[in-house]
Amino acid sequence: MSVILIYVTCEDEKEALKIADTLVSSGAVACANVIPQTMAVFKWEGFIQKKSEAILILKSQKDRLEGVIERIKQIHSYDLPCILAMQVEGGNAEFLEWILSNSMHSE
Repeated sequence: MSVILIYVTCEDEKEALKIADTLVSSGAVACANVIPQTMAVFKWEGFIQKKSEAILILKSQKDRLEGVIERIKQIHSYDLPCILAMQVEGGNAEFLEWILSNSMHSE
């Protein structure tokens, strides 16, 4: 199975929706979920940071990952955006097939 979830943190809901719209409309990902607000705590340039962010979860297939990463980096406002891919091990077979059939179009 080649279905993946791509986890991305964004500056805010507006940025997450912009990235989601771009990737879904191009066919690079089948769909996206935006979680409007979460709190991130991290160390950046030697200091502890606390920042409100939005979470973007994308559903696609493994062979689309590099293109998706490059497109996110072009759009994203962060110098070093969090982009993590996770292999899906199982789930609703019909839904998994839908993801595969809806993330095959050219970017």
